[in-house]
This record gives sequence, structure tokens and C-alpha cells, in this order.
Amino acid sequence: MKVMLLRGVNVGGKRRLLMADVRQLFANKGHSEAETIVATGVIVYDDPKETLQLELPAGIETLIVDEQVIRAALDNLPDWWRQDDGWRHNAIFLLDNVPAEKVLQHVGKLNTEYEAVFMTQNIIFWSSSFADRKGYFKSEYSKLMKNPYYRQMTIRNGNTLEKILDKAKKMTNFKIN
Repeated sequence: MKVMLLRGVNVGGKRRLLMADVRQLFANKGHSEAETIVATGVIVYDDPKETLQLELPAGIETLIVDEQVIRAALDNLPDWWRQDDGWRHNAIFLLDNVPAEKVLQHVGKLNTEYEAVFMTQNIIFWSSSFADRKGYFKSEYSKLMKNPYYRQMTIRNGNTLEKILDKAKKMTNFKIN
């Protein structure tokens, strides 16, 4: 299964795109099996090809990731990932073949009291304090928008990653049966 991540959708009410409209775009390209995950900008579909061209509104970018890449990344995460309910757990996917190492070169010294970072499969997994707002603003994660590569990032939370894998598994099982 392939996963298309949309970047720049529903940001501050700009470039609003209904997922029903996205499913229709996929259906028009012969992918009626495509499924979206609520308003996350995530579409799971079955296509052995690496590319799929959709006519999306200006300013919306896409990244196509094989579901197995996400699964392999999640299988190799450290124990701290998604353990603290007071922290936000996010995965940063990079567009335009930007290496994760380059993004992290522009991050200040991490304060492990407020955040933890792990990189695998060119995905940056970043957990940071959130319930403690003072801790959040002390984290480097809170400064990501200033990173020169921010416009090449599309971020999804840990719950969404689990939903992607669940959706892909269901679609695969349906295809087999």
C-alpha cells in the first residue's frame, strides 16, 4: 500500500480541501479503493508505481511513502515513543528528498527534560512536552517553524501513524479475500 501525505492543507483555514474531494480525485485516476483518514491529509491507496499525479489546489504538496517504510520505522522506535501522555509525539516526513540529518543540523541543543528525538527511515520522530506549556516553549520542537527546511516538512502525530497502518492492513486483507 502507498500513503500520500498532503502538506499545506487546512493550515489556518487556508487551502481547505475536503477529503471526500481527494477521494474523488483518486477515483478519477482509477483508484476507487483509496481511503482517507478523517481530516489528516492522509490517503492510503494501492498502487505499485511510485508516482501518482493529482491536480491539487496551488500550494498543496504531496509525499508518497510506502506503508512498509512507516511500519519498519515504527518497529524500530525507542521505548520513550508515545509513553508520556503529557507529551506530543510527532513524525516529521520530509519532502523533496531532504535528508533528516540536514534538518537536525539546524536544531539547537535538545533539553531531554522536555523532548526526545529519534531518526530512522529519513523520518524524524519527535516527542515534546505539551501539557506543561512552559516545558513546550523550552523545547526545540516549538521552534521548528524557524527551521530553513520547515516548508519541506509534513508532520503527523503518533495516533495518525497507527491509523495509517490499520487502514493499510484492512485494505490488504480486503484485497486478499
